[in-house]
Amino acid sequence: MKRKVALALLITTMINTSVSAQTVYSNTHRQRQMTASANVTTENVGTGEKEDNILTVDEAVEKAISYSSSIKASKENAEVAKLNLDDATRDFKYATEWAENDSLANQINSLNLAIRSYDSSVKKTKDTIEYNIRKIFYSVLDCKRNIELYDKSLALREKQLKIAEVQLKLGKISQNAYDKQLKEYKTSQVSKRNLETTLSSVYASLNQLMGTNITSEYKIVVDKPEYEELGVINITSAINYAIDTNTTVKTAIDNAQTKKKAYDRFSSLNSVGKKESYEYAYTQATRDADNAKTSVSTAVKALCENISNAETTHTDNINKLSLEQQNLEIIQTQYKLGKTTQVAVDAQQLTVDQLKATIESEEYSHDLLVRQYKNSDLLV
Repeated sequence: MKRKVALALLITTMINTSVSAQTVYSNTHRQRQMTASANVTTENVGTGEKEDNILTVDEAVEKAISYSSSIKASKENAEVAKLNLDDATRDFKYATEWAENDSLANQINSLNLAIRSYDSSVKKTKDTIEYNIRKIFYSVLDCKRNIELYDKSLALREKQLKIAEVQLKLGKISQNAYDKQLKEYKTSQVSKRNLETTLSSVYASLNQLMGTNITSEYKIVVDKPEYEELGVINITSAINYAIDTNTTVKTAIDNAQTKKKAYDRFSSLNSVGKKESYEYAYTQATRDADNAKTSVSTAVKALCENISNAETTHTDNINKLSLEQQNLEIIQTQYKLGKTTQVAVDAQQLTVDQLKATIESEEYSHDLLVRQYKNSDLLV
């Protein structure tokens, strides 16, 4: 008696979102239905706070990986696929009819593809989590540093406003000139408050990744990245490397090869129309693989351009900083000679501090770009 075998498999490679899959395998000897749900829920791994409220990158990454429902779902779905693979492999040994043998062979290939896809998805998700955590840490540092600069700027503007008030009373500046300074002062106050709001949002994003109290804030600890220019990049080599190592591309190629195996197994014993179905699936899978390669290629080109522009800007700002530091020394000397004011010294010092902060922020951004350059899974 001809046995009927049915298998439904949903493969997903989406990351940072909920993943769901359901696999069903049945035959006339027994019927098993197993469902893996991606809507995995776990208890919070803690408040994310320690006695001194210090949080390192590694600690944050560990918490985020433990909390990730995507990783949990991929692992569980892989286990389901392995169980169904065992069933299909066992039945394949006892299949007597060609059509059934062909169907089981295709199912085995699809299940092997699913398992590889789930395993790759876990690694990609972990890499992406580590990258996003580091990006958030850098954002926290940028926000805190800029808030400190706003405090210095506001203190300086207050002094300048007091001087402007006197000058206005003495008729040495116009009302418009004074109003302009007052407006700039108030604008800086608003900008600082906006930045403080941004900092709270950044912390919230961090806590969401870790599954911790949404309002928790930390004294974060992260090593300052070593800035090293990549210089002139061979874009062709960069693209080839990215395509060879990108998980999405490799999965798409793997899928195309699996579809080709199914197509190559076609026989005249199959039902009418099955050849066309296999051929269409193979053609579509090949097209998907080509599209994945194109996406990576486009992303790498844009990345290389961004790196080049970032390094040029960084060099310009380093040179600019040298000039501003020289100007600061000149103004400090003039102040000692009584030829300028403390406000002028403070203003130039603020210019130097702001430029230093800009350069440091550029180096953080450059580090993220280089990480994408070295790991194409962080691109697409």
